[in-house]
Amino acid sequence: TAGLSAATPVAAATVVLGPPRAPVASAQHGAVASKSAQGAVDRATVVLAPGICAGVIVGDGRQAITAAHCLRDAADVRLELHDGAQRTARVRQIDRGRDVALLELDRPVDVQPLGIASEMPRLGDALYFGGRSDRQGSHQVFAVVRIGRCPSLPNVPDAIFTNLRAKPGDSGAPMVNKHLEVVALVHGGATCNIAAPVIGISELLGIAG
Repeated sequence: TAGLSAATPVAAATVVLGPPRAPVASAQHGAVASKSAQGAVDRATVVLAPGICAGVIVGDGRQAITAAHCLRDAADVRLELHDGAQRTARVRQIDRGRDVALLELDRPVDVQPLGIASEMPRLGDALYFGGRSDRQGSHQVFAVVRIGRCPSLPNVPDAIFTNLRAKPGDSGAPMVNKHLEVVALVHGGATCNIAAPVIGISELLGIAG
């Protein structure tokens, strides 16, 4: 099982996520996430106060992404970090067709940002969901079951359908691959199992490398 030390860049770390591309996409096929990997994702995940949605720290540590539908007309939002500290963030970019938004924090946070994946997952690939810091026991390893159109994501031809069982309020939370890269953000569905992919958004939204 790969670990994640303080000196290891998150984007270069690897986490065991079980059998790749299993014939039957399921999170019950022995897939696991190491404690160090869970910790890295948990620390980078933020909550949009007052508990309306989630997001994740990316880029240079002063940026975060979340689901665009979590934001209405506010220019600023409050983010709660994993340790309970709060930061103010300004809404910099919103792409409602892709359901993704870029936030800029008022100052850097002492958290290792997660990288953005450069490739889409494939059917059966295992992904990891850490959930929100104010909701204990929500960690899950789950599978990609379909990739295709979703009516609520009109500009996304490759929405990611999974067997994740999340809850309302988890929108914007990151789904990560075995390299701890953000593949998608929770979008919606009956069990919040539909995700908006974020591959290619770094240049689109101006996320720092």
